[in-house]
Amino acid sequence: MAFYQYVCSNCETNFEYSLIIANRNLPVEMPCPECSTANSIVRSFEGDTVAIGDPVKLGIRKIPKYFKDRIKQIKEAHPQPKGYFR
Repeated sequence: MAFYQYVCSNCETNFEYSLIIANRNLPVEMPCPECSTANSIVRSFEGDTVAIGDPVKLGIRKIPKYFKDRIKQIKEAHPQPKGYFR
């Protein structure tokens, strides 16, 4: 699964979803989660990067516990929007 970034062309809200590659275009067909405008979502390529040689992904370095705890807090404080694909 990869993270894909999207932006609403109407209200300029940025958001991302973790999707399998086959579902990466599904959010484009949905209305904006912020302003509910139909057909306004476009995929953003602004932050797309490749993780080749990433020491965390290769298992060379572990993610610090405080970082994992903070990510968990963020996910609890900001539940996934309605229609979230997984």
